[in-house]
Amino acid sequence: MLSVKSSKYRFEKALELEEPDIIPIFEIGITPPIVSKIIGRTPFYRNPSIYLQEYAKGKHKEVNRKIAFDELECHRKLGFDAIRVSCGAIYYNLSANVIPKKISENIWLINNIRYRYLSNTNVLWQLDARFKEPKDIIKYIHDHWNEIKEIPDGILEPLEFIVKEASDEMLVIADADGTFPFSEAEMANFLTWIYTHPNIIREFISFSTKKAIEFGKACIDTGANAIFMPCDYAHKGGPFISPKRFKEFILPALKEQVEAFHRKGAYVIKHTDGNINLLLDDLVSSGIDALQCIDPSAGMKIHEVKEKYGDKICLMGNMNIETLVIKTTIEVNNEVKECIRNASPGGGHVFCTSNTVAVGAKIENFMTMIKTARKYGRYPIKQL
Repeated sequence: MLSVKSSKYRFEKALELEEPDIIPIFEIGITPPIVSKIIGRTPFYRNPSIYLQEYAKGKHKEVNRKIAFDELECHRKLGFDAIRVSCGAIYYNLSANVIPKKISENIWLINNIRYRYLSNTNVLWQLDARFKEPKDIIKYIHDHWNEIKEIPDGILEPLEFIVKEASDEMLVIADADGTFPFSEAEMANFLTWIYTHPNIIREFISFSTKKAIEFGKACIDTGANAIFMPCDYAHKGGPFISPKRFKEFILPALKEQVEAFHRKGAYVIKHTDGNINLLLDDLVSSGIDALQCIDPSAGMKIHEVKEKYGDKICLMGNMNIETLVIKTTIEVNNEVKECIRNASPGGGHVFCTSNTVAVGAKIENFMTMIKTARKYGRYPIKQL
């Protein structure tokens, strides 16, 4: 039985909309410069500038272990209550049989798709759309249908390592999301085809959802306690598609995934950037256990979400990531206290930023954020 003061127990209590002893803290990702200061070396964790070079040499097993080891050490030193396992290869399907190839400065070819490494944001930006016309989607589904239940060799290695080493310490979270399977490079086509070829789009979302369900179930069988669904549904101005289209195309897929993961005994945490006020009713109705992001830069106010939905879902986020980059430690301290004041009373709150701890974040601001959250995030919440 878990101790009432253990990190894992604490996180579970928050997901169940109850008050633990202390507000759980975690992050969905931390930029390598911050991680390097915490663990004392350049990390493989969330660092494609390094891990791609080693994957290109065929060192998948070594890289996967280093990614997991760096992430686990960082999270332990920070005292986080959960860990979102960073299988960085997942997003690019870098199984043991896939070798990325560097074709020019900062340009990588992975599974016949070009990506540009952007050092200012530390991300791989997809340059090529997989589909030039709707019939390409039909061919893709046909060619990859047999892969729905196949788990790429080696992909689960970071999760296996962290489950073995830390599943008694903290809640283990893994990614799986097929509800919005279009990259930035494909967005323009998707926004057109959802009107001109709706049946094809619906079929592709169904295909990607089935594949995500099988992957998520494999993660749960490996030991993940929760599934993190990272597909974004909105930008700062509002949803990518109308609420009507969201309800028609995306919501059924979201519900299907949530129900599948719940049947396996896992919690479901849904992330989406942007202003999602118009989608909140549908997101809550999907059955998710938690909503992560609640993007303040897009006008999302956590106290409003708490007031309306706090008895239905756990809330995570709303700490502005830009605060860690451009503001002072005093301002960080004040924003943390405001977030706790607005979201923590009554339970059902996990403290974290609204996205990843981004490139440019100041280490002193990051550590102030954590220290302040631990100091004031104790139940019962006092007047701040």
